[in-house]
Amino acid sequence: MNKSTFVICCVAAINAALLALALFLSSRTGIDPSSFYGDPNAVARQSFAMGFLSNTGAIAWISAASISLFSWWLRRSFAADDRDSWSLLLFGLLTAWLGLDDLLMFHDGLADHLGISQLAFVSVDAVMAMAWVATALLSPSRFGSNSLLLILAVAGLGGSLVIDQSIDAELLYFPGASLIEDVVKLTGIMFWAAYALNLSHGHVAALLRREAQVAPGPAQAATPEIVGVRSADALR
Repeated sequence: MNKSTFVICCVAAINAALLALALFLSSRTGIDPSSFYGDPNAVARQSFAMGFLSNTGAIAWISAASISLFSWWLRRSFAADDRDSWSLLLFGLLTAWLGLDDLLMFHDGLADHLGISQLAFVSVDAVMAMAWVATALLSPSRFGSNSLLLILAVAGLGGSLVIDQSIDAELLYFPGASLIEDVVKLTGIMFWAAYALNLSHGHVAALLRREAQVAPGPAQAATPEIVGVRSADALR
């Protein structure tokens, strides 16, 4: 099977799996399957402006995950024994999971419909985060060159969680409290995306510097090529 056929098969399989998921969720929730494919505001007959800043946060999550995972793929393609790439992979997967949780409301929506405890989803968050932190501490570059962005991101997301739980427990309530929680959360997401961009840039830049120092020879002929990149020499 050539690469093009493999990609076509993967896309077809993913779409078949998504259709099966829509049918499964329909059977559990009583929602028409077509509603899962429609635009949320159009299906609910709400204004296009509803939730557009929340969608902006979801876009930032998924963009950060895509950048991180693509950078991991580059590093693994050129350096299979690279320890830093494992840290980047786990960070990308964690970011993707958090983004999907935020966009698809795993812990505060889907969990209730499926009869799953919210704690189960939060536990997945915690396990993935601890796995990434442990791997990052053991990798040469650790958390990259600008960990301040990560600290600000964690502070924003953590602060949002504290405010949200305080509102739910009626420990904190005043006009605008929910707005403050949303603003703090979106700010944390933006800092997370900025950290992902900075981290990925550092990893790819280090890879290019290392490849630039490799003397031309037979070993370079075996370097795996990436779609859209002719060779390591072409990047110099």
